[in-house]
Amino acid sequence: MTLADWLRASLCPVTAAWMEDVPLMRTPYRHQIEGLNLLARHPWYGRWDDMGLGKTYLMQAHALWLIGLGNKSVMVAPPVLLNQYAQSLVKNFVNIDRFVSVKVYEGTITQRQRMLDKFEAEGWPDLLVLSYKAFSGIGPSSVYKKALQIKTQQEADACLAACIRQAPYPDYALATLHDLLKRYNKTALLRFFPAPKITVTTMTFDYQTLLDRGYTDCKVDEATCVGSGSSEIFRAVKAFAGTPDEPNGVTLATGTPVNNSPADVYGLLAILDPKAYPSKRRFYANHVVIDTYAGFERIVGFQNLDKLYAKLYQVGRRVTKTDVLDMPSKVIKEIPFVLAEPHQKLYRQLVNERILELPDDAVIDATQMAKLYHLMQQILLSPEMTGQDVTNQPLIEIKNVIANLHGRKVLIYCWYRRSIETLLKALPDLNPAVLHGGVSPAQREVSKRQFLEDPSCRAFIMQIKAGGVGVDGLQAVASDVIFAEIPTIPGVFAQAVDRLHRAGQTCTVTVYLLVALRTVAVRLRNQLIRKEGTANAVMQDKKTLLAAMLGEEGLQGLI
Repeated sequence: MTLADWLRASLCPVTAAWMEDVPLMRTPYRHQIEGLNLLARHPWYGRWDDMGLGKTYLMQAHALWLIGLGNKSVMVAPPVLLNQYAQSLVKNFVNIDRFVSVKVYEGTITQRQRMLDKFEAEGWPDLLVLSYKAFSGIGPSSVYKKALQIKTQQEADACLAACIRQAPYPDYALATLHDLLKRYNKTALLRFFPAPKITVTTMTFDYQTLLDRGYTDCKVDEATCVGSGSSEIFRAVKAFAGTPDEPNGVTLATGTPVNNSPADVYGLLAILDPKAYPSKRRFYANHVVIDTYAGFERIVGFQNLDKLYAKLYQVGRRVTKTDVLDMPSKVIKEIPFVLAEPHQKLYRQLVNERILELPDDAVIDATQMAKLYHLMQQILLSPEMTGQDVTNQPLIEIKNVIANLHGRKVLIYCWYRRSIETLLKALPDLNPAVLHGGVSPAQREVSKRQFLEDPSCRAFIMQIKAGGVGVDGLQAVASDVIFAEIPTIPGVFAQAVDRLHRAGQTCTVTVYLLVALRTVAVRLRNQLIRKEGTANAVMQDKKTLLAAMLGEEGLQGLI
């Protein structure tokens, strides 16, 4: 089957002769054939399909169809997915690199500048893959742009220092600033900076640069990044989309459109259907229940959810795994346990000490509360951080689970680097692979290959967010996953589990969720089960916070 065949099956015209010469690596599913037709008919559209159902494959096909019409397309994704996206395009569409130019915009500031210079000289690629930051214009270019607003020598010195931190060497940063001020006719501000020893010619880069170079289509992967409706990436995507009368194509893709709470939907709808909610205030008035206490506002509930979900599916489509695949089941097993008495005593002592350190006012702000939550979670799996030698019951529970797997490979998720270090020391016999936020893209691939191909590597220990996206193929060798620490966002939890529960899995996926009773883990577990949106509340009183830290709510409901 070729790309041209897929287009015909989707009732889309074949827009270029070369599409007949692009075989597909795999035959698209029915929902992908129908999905291509929907994307072709709607310039603004969302794909909310479950993880692992080929949203990327579908978006790539649509981008190629548009390119055949003479458009240019841009793919915006998290940094760890950039090269993976480009590589999968060449793999999915055989010979595509003979007909379509594809480039990944990444690297150091110097490398990116050279890339832009080459684009300007030789022509911009048909398909450009770049990060949220690059598309939004935040990062190095925004740091330099601050020079345009300086009024004092102190501001100039701070600006130059910030630029030097992001440049390969100081002379380059200074020369870049001079070039920028000249191009924006701000030569009067040159007096604040020393004369540069070298000369460079730079150009700023963001979504407007792409519009000016003829890009008319944008695909956003992991589109929960725009959900808040207030981020830089949200503003950039919304501006790129244009107006209903003069739209540019925008496709938003995420398997978790409601990542943490229904409030996450606002940003998606504001881009795809701006007339539905002209402002965030209007959205909140219709769907969010807010309580005001002691001068603080917090979300306490949601309303009219049937209308909200109806609107979400008017501007997009969701396909679940059960709709299209004969998937094995997914079983979640909770492992409630009690800390060893010395550990429990240490935990309670630290909680009470930290609570006493907080102000005696009626409320505690969200920053103070978050710090306490993070500290208490880390003490559960890594009590040695306190300098005390106590029995580590969470580790014992994890080892018991692994012993009962009888040699099967397992994923282990944590929130914190310290927790990863604790597990590495405790499980050397498993020869574990490791992945966290500080791992480079190249090392990510090495760790993944280690887990997939090395029989002696029986565990893959990952930070939840780092391992929840862009680590594909694990379902071929594993079907068990342990959450050593409770994830706090339902969407993140779902993505992490779906590293295994996806197309290609042949075994029942078993999820082990450790819950330390009489600790903060109880509150976090209950919030996860209820999928509450109240985790972002800006205040709590000390009595409620103390009860949460000590797990006095009890386990509520069932998974």
